[in-house]
Amino acid sequence: MKKLTTEERKKYNKMRRDFDWKQRPNLDSCCNAPLNNMYFSTRGSVSPCWILTDDVEHWGDNKSINDIWFGEKYNELRDNLKQGIFHREKKCEVCYHNIKNQVWPLAMAYDRFGVNENKYPTLLELELSNECNLECLMCDGNLSSGIRKNREKLPKLPMHYNDNFVEQLKEYIPHLEELRFNGGEPFLHKIVHKICMLVSEINPKLQINMATNGMVYNKRVQEILDKCDIRMNISIDGFTKETYEKIRVNSDWETLMKNFKIFWKYLLKKNQAPSVMVNPMRNNWWEMKDAVRFTNKYKSNLWYNTIHHPPHLALHNLPIEELKDIYTQLKEDLRELEEENKYYTSSNTPPDYLEKRMANIGKFSMFVENQVVGWINEKR
Repeated sequence: MKKLTTEERKKYNKMRRDFDWKQRPNLDSCCNAPLNNMYFSTRGSVSPCWILTDDVEHWGDNKSINDIWFGEKYNELRDNLKQGIFHREKKCEVCYHNIKNQVWPLAMAYDRFGVNENKYPTLLELELSNECNLECLMCDGNLSSGIRKNREKLPKLPMHYNDNFVEQLKEYIPHLEELRFNGGEPFLHKIVHKICMLVSEINPKLQINMATNGMVYNKRVQEILDKCDIRMNISIDGFTKETYEKIRVNSDWETLMKNFKIFWKYLLKKNQAPSVMVNPMRNNWWEMKDAVRFTNKYKSNLWYNTIHHPPHLALHNLPIEELKDIYTQLKEDLRELEEENKYYTSSNTPPDYLEKRMANIGKFSMFVENQVVGWINEKR
């Protein structure tokens, strides 16, 4: 069990207040996820976030969505986090350590969603099936049917979610600010299409965020785009054909770029932009600067994830000397990006584009100066 000190909590809350949220975040809790979110995993587990997968509740076994949301285990998490206690074994401690190092924690991602007075969640994250067309190196069989079959040699993962689950969602959809679909590849899942059509009837203005690998585009996908308000998180872990295709097994760089432009133009018409999700790892960290250039080119939003598993691809557990060498190179990459950006700050660049460019460079800077430096400091 870890607990933030009063001073650490003050610094953290200042970071939360200073971020450009549309609404003031609820600061009564160190993490609002148990107050506004339910994350349903491919294994049938239900938790406030993906870090706590398999550690809170389980869908089925005669438990309804209401039983879980208003249940004892969710309430225990709510009480702990209001007191600044990160308790769930070592899983909640991931955010605790990030907060101490002043690195953006996953907990802070839930600040942008309201804490509903009528006690319903304002966000649902649905990871309903592991059906996927890729077998990414850092993934596993819980999120990729191909990996489960070919790499892990395990039987097909049971499908936990059915028409009863969809029916129960009807009570929740009117109260949501956002609905998210995560892996495997949601654009392949029939139940995702069914839920999207339900949303189009009940709450057509609800923002739906798809976490996609960008490799699927067909008539069913287009129907979802036509009838719903879709936003996209597109995962791209390499910015050269060679690196990308080595990491995302069975992928094709040309298909990704073709589909990315389709999705980008769709979002452009809504005055939106895709978010590009990147996993810095041992086999791609030198292309992290290219992630900035790519997202700036397409006026997109850049986000870096932290890879802990599998350990042999993670950066945080490298020996300190290797981390120092990586930091030295990334620091030079950051300087190079900042030099490139001087052209835009001194020209007639539209303010909104300049702001996005600066934000993406800022994300890279936080990765380098806070996260990598934090890993080094922890090893001293």
